[in-house]
Amino acid sequence: MNDRERAQLTLIVTHELGAARRGLEERIGAVFANHSARGRLQSGATIKVSVGAMGEIGQAFLDDLSSKTKDIAANPEAFEMLSAAVGEFLDICLEEQLPPVTRMASGRLQGPRDQSIESAGREIFDQMRAVIEAKLAIMAFDFEAAGPPPVIAPPIPPALPSPKKGGRPPAEFWDDMWAAIAAALYVGSLKPKTQADVERAMADWITANDHSAADSTVRARARRLWDRIQAIDE
Repeated sequence: MNDRERAQLTLIVTHELGAARRGLEERIGAVFANHSARGRLQSGATIKVSVGAMGEIGQAFLDDLSSKTKDIAANPEAFEMLSAAVGEFLDICLEEQLPPVTRMASGRLQGPRDQSIESAGREIFDQMRAVIEAKLAIMAFDFEAAGPPPVIAPPIPPALPSPKKGGRPPAEFWDDMWAAIAAALYVGSLKPKTQADVERAMADWITANDHSAADSTVRARARRLWDRIQAIDE
């Protein structure tokens, strides 16, 4: 993927993610209004319908963004951007929308949270998230196919070699980063308490080793690792 395609895809991802966020806020607000009018606001139905709305919007977001991404580039780098955008949307659902939904369902807008209702809400959310991530994993195969054969250009005279900056191509540094993070966890120099700690450690390593990566891409990888750490702790 060249710089122009990368920039175009970044603009599309930003626009579509913003539209999905607004659509999500409107749907959740409509659920609250509808359930309040019907006397069902403080019930498990509010959680189920709200998470169902998150799933519908998330799948529509995935389908639409996948189609637009493939129109620009159908390669692993483009899929990484697509995957990171979907992960960011799901994080918005989990961090921005699910907490007020569970509080509204429990009737505890202020004061201590109802842990049983929050746990039930998280379980329903995780099921929805698994469906979207499974669909995303299937879509990955559409971005692995080889593209059309390259156009053979007329030969040009060789130019004098220009100095090149050392190091691996950008797409190849992730294995080194994972190895460094794993070593830090093993020796205890990295003791993350939140996903942000993991993300910060990854970003610091990338910067220290003269690489670059989009915040959303780093966040998606940090989220995967943090989910595994939390699963072990549980």
